[in-house]
Amino acid sequence: MIQVKVKPFFHLKDLMGGGEMTLHLNDGAKVGDVLEELCRRFGEELRGALMDPQTGKVRSYYRVLVGGKDFHQIEGLNTPLSAEDVISLFPPVAGG
Repeated sequence: MIQVKVKPFFHLKDLMGGGEMTLHLNDGAKVGDVLEELCRRFGEELRGALMDPQTGKVRSYYRVLVGGKDFHQIEGLNTPLSAEDVISLFPPVAGG
């Protein structure tokens, strides 16, 4: 069993009922497992915001960081996780 932290930002924080949380996952868990668990816990509204229904992948304008690195630069949804990893979820932000 491993323990990872998830830090949602901006409206994702609201969809997930607050701030940082800890998940307990099976050894060998991947980023995709975390996202699937979050969607299971927080429902279709989160899934609709975060995931592209046609591809099953994270929407291109969201950023998922694992230990501060964009998961696309590692192994995407198949990025393996280690104990104490921090997964940060950033939706698109606009303003000026």
